[in-house]
Amino acid sequence: MKRFVRQEFPPFSEKQMSEEKLRCLGALRFLGKSQLKTLAAYDGLSSSSQCIMLNQLVQDGLVSRSDDPTDRRNVFYALTDPGLSLVSAVLATRIEFLCGRMDRLSASEKTRFADALTVVLRAVEAIGLHQRPKTSKQQIVNRTPIVPFESY
Repeated sequence: MKRFVRQEFPPFSEKQMSEEKLRCLGALRFLGKSQLKTLAAYDGLSSSSQCIMLNQLVQDGLVSRSDDPTDRRNVFYALTDPGLSLVSAVLATRIEFLCGRMDRLSASEKTRFADALTVVLRAVEAIGLHQRPKTSKQQIVNRTPIVPFESY
């Protein structure tokens, strides 16, 4: 999948942001304001790796960091307006690309694809990947959960 994304999708920023950072931004868009441990579990990363990535995103102005007023040990992360704009732009680019690919299919192929996708979505719902994940890595399927389509 990573190879497909690198080959097929045009660059989405001058900084050539990694797919991992983009996935982190997508997770923040889906989850909203979140703690480090929640994001690390969601992305299937160690807290240390997630913290390093979030620090870089904070420095880039794409993510904001705020303290928990009730517990100073907790820190929350959220998308900034530029971060949300970047995620939205990438989503629009990818949707446009995929729509262009879909236009190449015949009507019957589109119907078969839609039917297959319906089955996949039902399976995702059945195993709970469409819901907000728990904060424990053991409770997330396959270490790197699928981020729902609308989260990008």
